[in-house]
Amino acid sequence: MQRSLEQRMAIKFCVKLAKSAAETIPMFPQKKAFGVNCFSNRQIFRWHKAFAEGREDCILIHHRKVQDFKAEH
Repeated sequence: MQRSLEQRMAIKFCVKLAKSAAETIPMFPQKKAFGVNCFSNRQIFRWHKAFAEGREDCILIHHRKVQDFKAEH
């Protein structure tokens, strides 16, 4: 999960720099930085779109529910 979060944060950073999804992919050090856990181009486009449309949270909703559940118990 940590690697996925790091990748989403990197994509969000590119959106904040006003980079397009097509510009983000070559800037994204997929294989070198994340190895076999790297996002596909399709995943990068999907996350880029979500952040460009205003999504602020990098954590998946499912993971947030699990964290909330753990905090309650």
